Amino acid sequence: MTHPLVGELQQQAAFALIRVRDSDTVTLLGGAFEDVEDLADVPLSAGVPDDGRGGGAGPRAAGGGVWDHLVLVPFRQARERGFAAHDDGTPLRVVSADVLHEVPLADLLPTLPDGGVQLADRGGFETSDADYASMVRQIIDDEIGRGEGANLVIGRHYRAKVADWGHDAALAVFRRLLERERGAFWTFCIFTGDRYLIGASPERHVSVEAGQVRMNPISGTFRTKGLTTHAEKTSALLEFLRDEKEIYELFMVVDEELKMMCDICHEGGLVLGPYLKPMSHLVHTEYLL
Repeated sequence: MTHPLVGELQQQAAFALIRVRDSDTVTLLGGAFEDVEDLADVPLSAGVPDDGRGGGAGPRAAGGGVWDHLVLVPFRQARERGFAAHDDGTPLRVVSADVLHEVPLADLLPTLPDGGVQLADRGGFETSDADYASMVRQIIDDEIGRGEGANLVIGRHYRAKVADWGHDAALAVFRRLLERERGAFWTFCIFTGDRYLIGASPERHVSVEAGQVRMNPISGTFRTKGLTTHAEKTSALLEFLRDEKEIYELFMVVDEELKMMCDICHEGGLVLGPYLKPMSHLVHTEYLL
């Protein structure tokens, strides 16, 4: 049986279900949406939020703050800072929190769809192994080797077709992530009005709360698949941690994020770590800034 608040949520033009870290509640947010051209066009709420501090008793988000909008920012907005970016037409979408609830995870989870997701077409990678390897080699030789870049992510898209896709199937995937994944910063299911965004991201890019800025640089991926015994896992993990590539890659991403924090944190800060971030199928290395 669908949770009544989820049923209400699905009547909205766009909506989101978001669990922050290991919170025992899930934020349900939904409402009208609009597309804007630049980040400066995102509407900002004014006045004292109705969160209990200003005399009201509005819902509180898991982080202690109040949601007024959910903003979905495409990568192409990097052009606002003068960088070149391919414009794939993805809109800068702003979803209003016309409906906002905090629901206990224990109450929500049993009411989410629990069916399997069937594929009508298993699909495949859009780029062949050979073409992808050639692209990586070109980037190493022409960009990294010449000092034009240091931290590059080369995308490779896998496309498949899901049978009977819709709200129920999306929520079934979300339920599976809530039940099986761990170590995520956000576990989310977002319906933008015309597409779904579902995932369990391990990394906090940046958060600002009560004047405190936090970033969470993550690097390195140690996969536990195929390692059956404790001794095998321990040996492989120690080898991974001794790998100079992994060590210096983590240092590099920390350095890059410290540069960004220095632009906005004029009173200094703290670097905590390194730590291991275990997830269900892999382990990352990370720092907390």
